[in-house]
Amino acid sequence: MIVVDKLSKSYGEKNVLENISFHISEGECVGLIGLNGAGKTTLINILLGKLKASSGLVRVLQQDSAALNREALRKIGYVSGTGTQLWKNMRLRYSFESCAAMHNISDRDYKIRLSELCSALQISELLSSEPHRLSMGQRMRCELVYALLPHPKLLILDEATIGIDIAAKNFILQCIDNMRRQNHMTVIYAGHYLKEVEQLCERIIVLDHRAILFDGNLHKFVDEYGSFCTLKLKCDALPDLEDLPVEKFCIADQNIVIEFNKRKIGTAEIIRHIRQKCEIRDIKLIEPNLEDTIKKIYAREAD
Repeated sequence: MIVVDKLSKSYGEKNVLENISFHISEGECVGLIGLNGAGKTTLINILLGKLKASSGLVRVLQQDSAALNREALRKIGYVSGTGTQLWKNMRLRYSFESCAAMHNISDRDYKIRLSELCSALQISELLSSEPHRLSMGQRMRCELVYALLPHPKLLILDEATIGIDIAAKNFILQCIDNMRRQNHMTVIYAGHYLKEVEQLCERIIVLDHRAILFDGNLHKFVDEYGSFCTLKLKCDALPDLEDLPVEKFCIADQNIVIEFNKRKIGTAEIIRHIRQKCEIRDIKLIEPNLEDTIKKIYAREAD
């Protein structure tokens, strides 16, 4: 589906991407993560053919991304939280009709697809509305309908949930996941909201300092980079941890809080030690999630 090999992009003397390589297979859902300036949007624009790489190979749908023909472009859906493909001062139905015409969708297929998408994304009652009269959540659902009407093989989402409330985000992400599985669609999801990446993607590509920091399974990333865990306990006394190699030991909100590196000591060993000193009445283990892990990595590199 997508092959990127030794891709670099620069503007004058400023390097934006350096020696990037990865492969995305058909049907995968990949999260593209990085701080502002890491090169996410530049990479997406290169994949879409909007920008040309300074060097390296970039193939999308078996074609050079810088020379995608009309047929290939029809197989790519794109949604951006900072832009729109909808006609601003026209009713939504006219934007969707225009999309169908550009993609040579027959009247019969258009009606079927529009009905299915409007039902799935719950926008049937909005077809006579103009985009600027919609809430952010409503507009993004309409943007998705526009992008999904041609049944794309590849869907690229760039900050597509900016300004949307949590309930609407969860609904939209669930719809995307369902459609991806039904149509074996490839999805690239770029954004800052890491909980959404966890909800939608099995694999992540983390960009840092213009290069790929990590490319692989999301849970493997957390396991490899997120080794710090937290234990919250309620005990009948304050235990002495003696020489246990923990990172932090304090009392907060009547809980004993212990932060530790699971590569240095295991949860079972800490609990066993404390039980020898006092009775444990309640215990909660908090393991790192994707967001915590990313924050720690960037904080470490900033020091």
